[in-house]
Amino acid sequence: MGTRLAICATLVALAGLGATPALAGGPVGITTGPDGALWFTNPTANTIGRLTTTGALTTFTSPAVSRPWSIAKGPDGALWFTNRGNDTIGRITTTGRISAVDVGVTDGIQDPIGIVAGPDGTLWFTNYDGKSIGSVNPNGDVNVYPARSVSAPTAIVLGTDRALWFVNSGSNSIGRITTDGTVTRIRRTAFSGPRGIAVGADGALWVTNQNRHSVTATALDGKTRTVALTGEFDHDPFGITAGPGKTMWFTIPAANAIGRIDTAGNLKTFRGHGISEPLEIALGPDGALWFANRGSNSIGRITATGAVRIFKG
Repeated sequence: MGTRLAICATLVALAGLGATPALAGGPVGITTGPDGALWFTNPTANTIGRLTTTGALTTFTSPAVSRPWSIAKGPDGALWFTNRGNDTIGRITTTGRISAVDVGVTDGIQDPIGIVAGPDGTLWFTNYDGKSIGSVNPNGDVNVYPARSVSAPTAIVLGTDRALWFVNSGSNSIGRITTDGTVTRIRRTAFSGPRGIAVGADGALWVTNQNRHSVTATALDGKTRTVALTGEFDHDPFGITAGPGKTMWFTIPAANAIGRIDTAGNLKTFRGHGISEPLEIALGPDGALWFANRGSNSIGRITATGAVRIFKG
Protein backbone atom coordinates (compact mmCIF):
# COMPACT_ATOMS: atom_id res chain seq x y z
CA MET A 1 0.00 0.00 0.00
CA GLY A 2 1.21 3.48 -0.77
CA THR A 3 1.87 5.88 2.11
CA ARG A 4 -0.53 8.78 2.23
CA LEU A 5 1.13 12.15 2.56
CA ALA A 6 -1.58 14.73 3.24
CA ILE A 7 -0.70 18.28 2.30
CA CYS A 8 -2.70 21.32 3.32
CA ALA A 9 -2.78 23.16 0.04
CA THR A 10 -4.90 26.03 -1.18
CA LEU A 11 -5.91 27.26 -4.57
CA VAL A 12 -4.53 30.71 -5.26
CA ALA A 13 -6.62 32.52 -7.84
CA LEU A 14 -4.83 34.54 -10.49
CA ALA A 15 -6.51 36.33 -13.34
CA GLY A 16 -6.01 34.60 -16.65
CA LEU A 17 -4.81 36.94 -19.36
CA GLY A 18 -5.97 36.44 -22.92
CA ALA A 19 -2.83 36.21 -25.05
CA THR A 20 -2.22 36.72 -28.74
CA PRO A 21 -4.12 33.96 -30.57
CA ALA A 22 -1.10 32.17 -31.96
CA LEU A 23 0.51 28.81 -31.33
CA ALA A 24 4.17 29.23 -30.51
CA GLY A 25 4.72 27.03 -27.49
CA GLY A 26 5.07 23.49 -28.84
CA PRO A 27 1.71 22.07 -27.68
CA VAL A 28 1.82 18.78 -25.76
CA GLY A 29 -1.39 17.97 -23.85
CA ILE A 30 -4.92 18.17 -25.27
CA THR A 31 -8.44 17.33 -24.13
CA THR A 32 -12.06 18.14 -24.88
CA GLY A 33 -13.47 20.66 -22.44
CA PRO A 34 -16.96 20.84 -20.95
CA ASP A 35 -17.68 23.75 -23.32
CA GLY A 36 -17.17 21.62 -26.43
CA ALA A 37 -13.82 23.22 -27.30
CA LEU A 38 -10.34 21.65 -27.39
CA TRP A 39 -8.05 22.76 -24.57
CA PHE A 40 -4.29 22.26 -24.78
CA THR A 41 -0.99 23.10 -23.12
CA ASN A 42 1.91 25.11 -24.55
CA PRO A 43 4.96 24.35 -22.35
CA THR A 44 7.44 26.59 -24.14
CA ALA A 45 5.16 29.64 -24.11
CA ASN A 46 3.72 28.94 -20.64
CA THR A 47 0.16 29.21 -21.91
CA ILE A 48 -3.08 27.27 -22.03
CA GLY A 49 -4.94 27.29 -25.34
CA ARG A 50 -8.58 26.92 -26.33
CA LEU A 51 -9.62 26.01 -29.88
CA THR A 52 -13.17 25.61 -31.10
CA THR A 53 -14.03 23.02 -33.73
CA THR A 54 -14.49 25.89 -36.19
CA GLY A 55 -10.95 27.16 -35.60
CA ALA A 56 -11.42 30.08 -33.18
CA LEU A 57 -8.32 30.23 -30.98
CA THR A 58 -7.67 31.88 -27.62
CA THR A 59 -4.65 31.47 -25.37
CA PHE A 60 -4.32 32.29 -21.68
CA THR A 61 -1.36 32.89 -19.41
CA SER A 62 -0.64 33.95 -15.85
CA PRO A 63 2.12 33.47 -13.26
CA ALA A 64 0.36 30.21 -12.34
CA VAL A 65 1.18 28.62 -15.70
CA SER A 66 4.70 27.21 -15.79
CA ARG A 67 5.65 24.64 -18.43
CA PRO A 68 2.19 23.08 -18.45
CA TRP A 69 2.12 19.51 -19.72
CA SER A 70 -1.05 17.43 -19.51
CA ILE A 71 -4.61 18.73 -19.15
CA ALA A 72 -7.92 17.12 -18.18
CA LYS A 73 -11.53 18.02 -17.58
CA GLY A 74 -12.31 18.22 -13.87
CA PRO A 75 -15.45 17.31 -11.91
CA ASP A 76 -16.06 21.00 -11.22
CA GLY A 77 -16.48 22.03 -14.87
CA ALA A 78 -12.97 23.50 -15.10
CA LEU A 79 -9.79 22.24 -16.79
CA TRP A 80 -6.91 21.04 -14.61
CA PHE A 81 -3.30 20.79 -15.77
CA THR A 82 0.13 19.77 -14.53
CA ASN A 83 2.88 22.39 -14.25
CA ARG A 84 6.29 20.80 -14.70
CA GLY A 85 8.00 24.18 -14.40
CA ASN A 86 7.08 24.85 -10.77
CA ASP A 87 5.76 21.51 -9.48
CA THR A 88 2.15 22.59 -9.12
CA ILE A 89 -1.30 21.64 -10.34
CA GLY A 90 -3.15 24.38 -12.20
CA ARG A 91 -6.84 25.05 -12.85
CA ILE A 92 -8.47 27.15 -15.55
CA THR A 93 -12.17 27.85 -15.98
CA THR A 94 -13.81 27.91 -19.39
CA THR A 95 -13.81 31.72 -19.14
CA GLY A 96 -10.03 31.77 -18.66
CA ARG A 97 -9.71 32.35 -14.92
CA ILE A 98 -6.55 30.59 -13.71
CA SER A 99 -5.56 29.35 -10.27
CA ALA A 100 -2.99 26.92 -8.89
CA VAL A 101 -2.25 24.90 -5.78
CA ASP A 102 -0.10 27.12 -3.56
CA VAL A 103 3.55 26.55 -4.48
CA GLY A 104 4.78 27.00 -0.92
CA VAL A 105 3.08 23.94 0.55
CA THR A 106 3.27 21.33 -2.20
CA ASP A 107 6.48 19.51 -1.31
CA GLY A 108 4.91 16.23 -2.40
CA ILE A 109 4.43 17.35 -6.02
CA GLN A 110 7.57 16.63 -8.03
CA ASP A 111 7.55 17.01 -11.81
CA PRO A 112 3.87 16.19 -12.37
CA ILE A 113 3.08 14.86 -15.85
CA GLY A 114 -0.22 13.03 -16.37
CA ILE A 115 -3.59 14.04 -14.93
CA VAL A 116 -7.12 12.61 -15.06
CA ALA A 117 -10.42 12.98 -13.22
CA GLY A 118 -11.05 10.15 -10.77
CA PRO A 119 -14.30 8.51 -9.68
CA ASP A 120 -14.14 10.25 -6.29
CA GLY A 121 -14.49 13.89 -7.36
CA THR A 122 -10.73 14.54 -7.37
CA LEU A 123 -7.98 14.88 -9.97
CA TRP A 124 -5.28 12.21 -9.96
CA PHE A 125 -1.80 12.92 -11.28
CA THR A 126 1.59 11.29 -11.70
CA ASN A 127 4.78 12.60 -10.08
CA TYR A 128 7.58 11.60 -12.44
CA ASP A 129 10.49 12.62 -10.19
CA GLY A 130 8.60 11.99 -6.97
CA LYS A 131 7.93 8.33 -7.81
CA SER A 132 4.41 8.75 -6.54
CA ILE A 133 0.78 9.28 -7.49
CA GLY A 134 -1.12 12.28 -6.18
CA SER A 135 -4.67 13.52 -5.94
CA VAL A 136 -6.10 17.01 -5.54
CA ASN A 137 -9.71 18.00 -4.93
CA PRO A 138 -11.39 21.18 -6.20
CA ASN A 139 -10.65 22.87 -2.85
CA GLY A 140 -6.92 22.39 -3.40
CA ASP A 141 -6.35 19.62 -0.82
CA VAL A 142 -3.53 17.34 -1.96
CA ASN A 143 -2.70 13.74 -1.06
CA VAL A 144 0.45 12.04 -2.32
CA TYR A 145 1.01 8.27 -2.36
CA PRO A 146 4.65 7.21 -2.73
CA ALA A 147 5.37 3.52 -3.25
CA ARG A 148 8.29 1.33 -4.32
CA SER A 149 6.18 0.04 -7.20
CA VAL A 150 5.90 3.56 -8.70
CA SER A 151 8.81 4.36 -11.01
CA ALA A 152 8.91 7.42 -13.29
CA PRO A 153 5.14 7.41 -13.92
CA THR A 154 3.85 9.38 -16.90
CA ALA A 155 0.30 8.95 -18.22
CA ILE A 156 -2.69 8.02 -16.05
CA VAL A 157 -6.23 6.93 -16.85
CA LEU A 158 -9.44 5.89 -15.09
CA GLY A 159 -10.10 2.18 -15.58
CA THR A 160 -13.42 0.38 -15.89
CA ASP A 161 -12.84 -0.98 -12.37
CA ARG A 162 -12.94 2.60 -10.96
CA ALA A 163 -9.24 2.45 -10.10
CA LEU A 164 -6.56 4.68 -11.59
CA TRP A 165 -4.04 3.02 -13.93
CA PHE A 166 -0.70 4.53 -14.87
CA VAL A 167 2.44 3.63 -16.79
CA ASN A 168 5.78 3.17 -15.04
CA SER A 169 8.31 4.21 -17.65
CA GLY A 170 11.10 3.50 -15.18
CA SER A 171 10.27 -0.16 -14.63
CA ASN A 172 8.57 -1.28 -17.86
CA SER A 173 5.28 -1.88 -16.07
CA ILE A 174 1.86 -0.42 -15.43
CA GLY A 175 0.49 0.43 -12.01
CA ARG A 176 -2.91 0.52 -10.37
CA ILE A 177 -3.98 2.72 -7.48
CA THR A 178 -7.35 2.68 -5.73
CA THR A 179 -8.92 5.81 -4.31
CA ASP A 180 -7.78 4.79 -0.82
CA GLY A 181 -4.16 4.84 -2.02
CA THR A 182 -3.47 1.12 -2.42
CA VAL A 183 -0.84 0.68 -5.14
CA THR A 184 -0.03 -2.47 -7.11
CA ARG A 185 2.29 -3.04 -10.06
CA ILE A 186 1.74 -5.28 -13.06
CA ARG A 187 4.63 -6.46 -15.20
CA ARG A 188 4.22 -7.89 -18.68
CA THR A 189 7.00 -8.86 -21.05
CA ALA A 190 5.23 -6.81 -23.73
CA PHE A 191 5.88 -3.54 -21.89
CA SER A 192 9.06 -1.76 -22.90
CA GLY A 193 9.36 1.98 -22.40
CA PRO A 194 5.60 2.44 -21.83
CA ARG A 195 4.44 6.02 -22.32
CA GLY A 196 0.72 6.46 -23.05
CA ILE A 197 -2.29 4.61 -21.65
CA ALA A 198 -6.00 4.65 -22.49
CA VAL A 199 -9.07 2.48 -21.97
CA GLY A 200 -10.58 0.93 -25.08
CA ALA A 201 -14.15 0.03 -25.95
CA ASP A 202 -13.22 -3.53 -24.96
CA GLY A 203 -12.38 -2.38 -21.42
CA ALA A 204 -8.71 -3.23 -21.90
CA LEU A 205 -5.83 -0.91 -21.06
CA TRP A 206 -4.01 0.10 -24.23
CA VAL A 207 -0.39 1.12 -23.80
CA THR A 208 2.13 2.63 -26.22
CA ASN A 209 5.61 1.07 -25.97
CA GLN A 210 8.33 3.48 -27.04
CA ASN A 211 11.23 1.04 -26.83
CA ARG A 212 9.49 -1.85 -28.55
CA HIS A 213 7.66 0.34 -31.12
CA SER A 214 4.33 -1.29 -30.43
CA VAL A 215 0.91 -0.98 -28.83
CA THR A 216 -0.17 -3.45 -26.15
CA ALA A 217 -3.70 -4.17 -24.94
CA THR A 218 -3.99 -5.65 -21.44
CA ALA A 219 -7.36 -6.87 -20.20
CA LEU A 220 -8.13 -6.67 -16.50
CA ASP A 221 -8.08 -10.48 -16.40
CA GLY A 222 -4.42 -10.40 -17.45
CA LYS A 223 -4.72 -11.38 -21.11
CA THR A 224 -2.31 -9.38 -23.27
CA ARG A 225 -1.88 -8.85 -27.01
CA THR A 226 0.63 -6.64 -28.79
CA VAL A 227 0.66 -5.10 -32.26
CA ALA A 228 4.07 -4.00 -33.58
CA LEU A 229 4.64 -1.00 -35.83
CA THR A 230 6.42 -1.89 -39.05
CA GLY A 231 8.13 -0.37 -42.08
CA GLU A 232 8.38 3.41 -42.21
CA PHE A 233 6.23 3.66 -39.07
CA ASP A 234 8.54 1.52 -36.95
CA HIS A 235 9.16 4.25 -34.38
CA ASP A 236 8.26 5.04 -30.78
CA PRO A 237 4.52 5.75 -30.24
CA PHE A 238 3.52 8.34 -27.66
CA GLY A 239 -0.06 9.39 -26.81
CA ILE A 240 -3.12 7.18 -27.19
CA THR A 241 -6.89 7.57 -26.83
CA ALA A 242 -10.10 5.73 -27.61
CA GLY A 243 -11.75 6.79 -30.87
CA PRO A 244 -15.18 6.21 -32.39
CA GLY A 245 -16.44 2.64 -32.35
CA LYS A 246 -13.88 0.03 -31.40
CA THR A 247 -10.78 1.98 -32.41
CA MET A 248 -7.75 3.32 -30.60
CA TRP A 249 -5.77 6.24 -32.02
CA PHE A 250 -2.16 6.99 -31.16
CA THR A 251 0.67 9.29 -32.20
CA ILE A 252 4.09 8.41 -33.65
CA PRO A 253 6.16 11.61 -33.23
CA ALA A 254 9.38 10.43 -34.89
CA ALA A 255 7.47 9.28 -37.97
CA ASN A 256 5.26 12.38 -38.10
CA ALA A 257 2.30 10.03 -38.16
CA ILE A 258 -0.97 9.06 -36.52
CA GLY A 259 -1.93 5.43 -36.03
CA ARG A 260 -5.30 3.71 -35.72
CA ILE A 261 -5.86 0.22 -34.38
CA ASP A 262 -9.12 -1.57 -33.71
CA THR A 263 -9.77 -3.96 -30.86
CA ALA A 264 -9.22 -6.89 -33.24
CA GLY A 265 -5.66 -5.70 -33.86
CA ASN A 266 -6.04 -4.26 -37.36
CA LEU A 267 -3.58 -1.40 -37.85
CA LYS A 268 -3.61 1.60 -40.19
CA THR A 269 -1.27 4.59 -40.20
CA PHE A 270 -1.51 8.12 -41.63
CA ARG A 271 1.24 10.63 -42.36
CA GLY A 272 1.76 13.82 -44.34
CA HIS A 273 -0.77 16.65 -44.68
CA GLY A 274 0.97 18.71 -42.01
CA ILE A 275 1.31 16.08 -39.28
CA SER A 276 4.51 17.04 -37.46
CA GLU A 277 5.75 15.47 -34.21
CA PRO A 278 2.29 14.79 -32.77
CA LEU A 279 2.20 14.09 -29.04
CA GLU A 280 -1.04 13.82 -27.04
CA ILE A 281 -4.30 13.00 -28.81
CA ALA A 282 -7.96 13.24 -27.79
CA LEU A 283 -11.40 12.45 -29.16
CA GLY A 284 -13.15 15.68 -30.06
CA PRO A 285 -16.83 16.58 -29.64
CA ASP A 286 -17.24 16.31 -33.41
CA GLY A 287 -16.17 12.65 -33.53
CA ALA A 288 -12.76 13.46 -35.04
CA LEU A 289 -9.39 13.00 -33.31
CA TRP A 290 -7.49 16.13 -32.30
CA PHE A 291 -3.78 16.14 -31.55
CA ALA A 292 -1.03 18.45 -30.31
CA ASN A 293 1.20 18.96 -33.34
CA ARG A 294 4.34 20.02 -31.55
CA GLY A 295 6.65 20.04 -34.55
CA SER A 296 4.80 22.88 -36.27
CA ASN A 297 3.28 24.69 -33.27
CA SER A 298 -0.21 23.71 -34.31
CA ILE A 299 -3.25 21.61 -33.45
CA GLY A 300 -4.27 18.87 -35.85
CA ARG A 301 -7.56 17.16 -36.60
CA ILE A 302 -7.95 13.80 -38.30
CA THR A 303 -11.16 12.00 -39.24
CA ALA A 304 -11.82 8.26 -39.29
CA THR A 305 -11.08 8.27 -43.02
CA GLY A 306 -7.73 9.98 -42.56
CA ALA A 307 -8.66 13.51 -43.67
CA VAL A 308 -6.33 15.96 -41.88
CA ARG A 309 -6.72 19.64 -41.09
CA ILE A 310 -4.11 21.74 -39.30
CA PHE A 311 -4.89 24.80 -37.16
CA LYS A 312 -2.09 27.30 -36.59
CA GLY A 313 -4.08 30.22 -35.23
